[in-house]
Amino acid sequence: MTMSSKYSRKTAISSIYILTYLSLKLLSMFVRSLIDNEVYFTLSLMAFSNLINWRNVIY
Repeated sequence: MTMSSKYSRKTAISSIYILTYLSLKLLSMFVRSLIDNEVYFTLSLMAFSNLINWRNVIY
């Protein structure tokens, strides 16, 4: 086995590791943003319903 083939295999494995890590990171960021959007959506919905309830109380 020559040195260059050993080196290229090492770089290929490391690049695969980096790609997997980056894709997992992107996936986790995407999931986190989805969860955040859901939380914001429910919070805004609750705030809106509270606003309507307060309006009913006032009028």
